[in-house]
Amino acid sequence: MKTQLKVNIFMIAVGGILGTHSSDIFAQELSPVSLFQRCYGKITQNVADVNSTMVKQVRAAQVDPIDACLQIFDKGRFVNAGKISNTGDQEAINVVNTMNNVHFSWFTNKANLDFSDYAGYHYRNHVDITEPALTITQFLFTPNKNFGDIFIGNQPVRAKRSKGQSYNAFYKSYTAKGTYNLDTRDVFTSRRFLETGKLIGVINDTKNYTLNYDCGTCSGTTGSIAINRHFGGGVIGSNAYVTVNTSATTRDPRYNGAGFVNRQWAENVLHDFTCRELPVVRESDAKAFVVNDSTAMTFRQSAGCTKCHVTHDRLAGVARGVNYPRVGTFREVGNVYFAQPRSVSAADANIFPAKNDGSFYKRPAKGHFYFREYNGTLVDRPLNNMEAAGGVLKSINAPYICMAKRYYEYFTGINADIGDIGDPDHPVLTPQEKKY
Repeated sequence: MKTQLKVNIFMIAVGGILGTHSSDIFAQELSPVSLFQRCYGKITQNVADVNSTMVKQVRAAQVDPIDACLQIFDKGRFVNAGKISNTGDQEAINVVNTMNNVHFSWFTNKANLDFSDYAGYHYRNHVDITEPALTITQFLFTPNKNFGDIFIGNQPVRAKRSKGQSYNAFYKSYTAKGTYNLDTRDVFTSRRFLETGKLIGVINDTKNYTLNYDCGTCSGTTGSIAINRHFGGGVIGSNAYVTVNTSATTRDPRYNGAGFVNRQWAENVLHDFTCRELPVVRESDAKAFVVNDSTAMTFRQSAGCTKCHVTHDRLAGVARGVNYPRVGTFREVGNVYFAQPRSVSAADANIFPAKNDGSFYKRPAKGHFYFREYNGTLVDRPLNNMEAAGGVLKSINAPYICMAKRYYEYFTGINADIGDIGDPDHPVLTPQEKKY
């Protein structure tokens, strides 16, 4: 199933469009042209020209409507150095942008983070917060690319867009502050301003971009910082993902392992890539982690609460070593931050303390993946870092099922239940749900 996901996704989706199930939505049989138009609309967010060659061929029964739709879809394949073959083909552009927008809609957080102790204006001009969606889009349109590989390695990706890299894009948000001119205080090495325009491809970002900054008289630090620093684990460890999905409210979050943990990152990993909400284990799985100590965290004193925390608190352990150091203040437009790894300065210890550990954030970023698959299989694996967390995601079934579920829902409107159906606390499926 894992290696054939790309094919299976569209066979499932097409099956829905064909109306092969008993949903009332598809009770009426569609003509070949109507079927093609329905599929075309889903992949382009547009209506096919009734006088186009493809529509004429479908009408004349010279080509199957679904085959015709897949031919349009294939125009979006990245076969030209990570881009579509014809960057002027509007149908191809529509296909790529439609599917990338669909992918972006799946993610929990879709906004750049501004910390309470300063605003990070510059981040959005260098690091694309849609990068997680771009990673899936690259998988979908790149021949012979396996979905599971999005969870391994430390390779950032970046969008290729129709207008290219615009130097002025960096300053678009700040016109109210007046014209901004570069001077000798602000020096970018291997400038990495994001491209603008319509998406026409996704490439691996192989350069190491560094911002060198001479702070001058400002209160920041003179030095340099890696703009696209990656934490491993593929998409879940990209600079964009660990910044947008963080529990931190300040640049220097000091997680203590109990009261303050990077839960938002962990919860969103589960939601975004397994389509599951907490709890994702059974209450019986949590009982061994309940503590009989009235001074411990309240949530550790009952299985009902611990069955959530035993998953997301321990998974969050691998994201404890992320902070957001300030390099300096740009003269007119604010501060600069990019997620960076924190140095380990304390010994390894319990990754799931029942009480606050003041040195937790200084310790090695270890964690644990604790999760039940849809068929009840318990995933119970220790993690030495974020790369290991991505490796678990690649190896289990949940992300692949999640992806198929989401495409199926997009194409058919049907939301399939993929929770642990063997959990005694799992809601009883309705007769309609059992069909899918």
